Amino acid sequence: MNKHQIAHILEEMADLLEISGENPFKVRAYQNAARSIDSLSEDLEELIQNNQLIEVKGIGKNIAAHVQDLLETDTFPEYEKLKKTIPAGLLECLKIPGMGAKKAKLLWKKLGVTSIEEVERACQEGKVESLQGFGKKSQEKIFQSIERSRKYEGRHLFPTVHEVAKHLLSDLRQISGVLRAELAGSLRRHTETVKDIDIVVSSASIPNVIKVFLQLPQIDQVTNKGTTKVSVILHRGINVDVRFVSEKEFPSAWHHFTGSKAHNVALRSRAKDRDMKISEYGLFHMKGKRAVPVPCKDEEVLYKKLGLDFIPPELREEMGEIGEGIEGIRQRFGGLDNRLDTFASHEKRLINVEKLVGVPV
Repeated sequence: MNKHQIAHILEEMADLLEISGENPFKVRAYQNAARSIDSLSEDLEELIQNNQLIEVKGIGKNIAAHVQDLLETDTFPEYEKLKKTIPAGLLECLKIPGMGAKKAKLLWKKLGVTSIEEVERACQEGKVESLQGFGKKSQEKIFQSIERSRKYEGRHLFPTVHEVAKHLLSDLRQISGVLRAELAGSLRRHTETVKDIDIVVSSASIPNVIKVFLQLPQIDQVTNKGTTKVSVILHRGINVDVRFVSEKEFPSAWHHFTGSKAHNVALRSRAKDRDMKISEYGLFHMKGKRAVPVPCKDEEVLYKKLGLDFIPPELREEMGEIGEGIEGIRQRFGGLDNRLDTFASHEKRLINVEKLVGVPV
């Protein structure tokens, strides 16, 4: 069991304790410990062997002992004992936005609800609004959250995936032979929900980098292994696609795999109107059937060659950013400069362009 799996168990222990009505300070202790373990830069086993784990912020003597048990046996007695007292489906209910441990416990005790399906049924029958602490609006929000979760099944909230991706990217950049490694896809565009983690890597020794990457402890399963692309599933259940290119190919590949698909399609159309061609392999002038490469050291140059100002990744959704340009969007909606600053902060929950400008695009 690696540090990420251990952190997940500690988080689950905190949820179980909260549902069981345990002291809030004890609940918070497990939550803090989970974050500390998940973000460790040191080797966890070495810390335990050298009796240094309790020196880590948020890790006390008892939790340190539980972590050692998890490393050795994949569980610890208190966790197993507590799990038997609470229905397994109740933990799944905590994934519903707005459904905290206290509310989940109330639904369980008052209505016998122990699964997401049963919560949904109780909402449909109007039973939830009658409970103290809920009400009609709360019931509607819970029901809508369940429907929304089904719609975006297999997707994750940006902050959750971004935190995992940062650690993976850090480990990847430390591999010998990696020249550059950057996030791409919906993570780079800061969409509200993310399906998977996309990363673009440049290297002059791609086979060796791939070999080392696939040995990283976060990886649970390898689903695809090619000469320029590998796909894996992390222990956290998140899919990852990593594409490997040369340093010369990196700017175009990074731009292409950032997307969105609609943005890329619009750019291809714009390039065609200018007797040019753009793809993950670069930008080209078309001389009849012959494609002549157009050097682009970075994305700013790429957009300039297409007659555009640089378009931030957060706005690459084909909502007018190519046809009108950023200035056109400013004129239509106003105040965009200040609101773009929101995208610069990884600490805030980022929103899509439609919400950004305040009216439908």
